[in-house]
Amino acid sequence: NCFCVPDPCEYSLRMCWYWGALTSLEARQILNQTTEGTFLIRDSSNPEYLLTLSVKTSSGPAHLRIEYNEGKFGFDSVVLARPKLRNFEDVVDLVQHYILIISKCLPSNCC
Repeated sequence: NCFCVPDPCEYSLRMCWYWGALTSLEARQILNQTTEGTFLIRDSSNPEYLLTLSVKTSSGPAHLRIEYNEGKFGFDSVVLARPKLRNFEDVVDLVQHYILIISKCLPSNCC
């Protein structure tokens, strides 16, 4: 069950990066033991959002809320940045898009 969100979300809940109902503290504890760039998707503790992406950055774990608005998934952001962010039909597409962007920026892929 995905909080009455259409079927594309159902598929994403079976992905290996979806951890379900974790608190931000639990996500932080898990990510502190990993390398930079490691991420997980978890249920949001804020009832206004469905999911949160937690990622290990060079500064430590960070948490980005994923909103579901008008049938699309995207990152919550301040109003000025929102037009620059893409929205996706499902969470799998959102994750794959940003994985592709990051993989293109890795030093091993640069000239």
